[in-house]
Amino acid sequence: MDTLQKEQLDVNEQLKKLKAEIRRYRIPILKLSEDIGYPAALVSDIIFLRKKPDMRMLRKIEIALNNSIKDIVVAQNKSNRQASSYELKRLKYPTQYDKGKSEVVEELGRKLKR
Repeated sequence: MDTLQKEQLDVNEQLKKLKAEIRRYRIPILKLSEDIGYPAALVSDIIFLRKKPDMRMLRKIEIALNNSIKDIVVAQNKSNRQASSYELKRLKYPTQYDKGKSEVVEELGRKLKR
């Protein structure tokens, strides 16, 4: 009986960790269910302790969750790099529409005065 209780505690702890990661990275249950290949209702029932999970199912959920987290982290890093490269380009090359330095604006002003 003790081993059954320990196993149940391990499952509950693992589910708590999975739920925390799902909330942290905002991963939808539908995406997890598509990655695993099980119906979304079954996945949500297992995650929210409405049905007793087996270890194989928990491993599949954990693997799919880790893959989703990797995808999210890669996408965030990529968008951060793109934003920083845009800022560098903006700092390196002054725009031609800068009113204080632009020759186009001065020429236009002369033409309008004539």
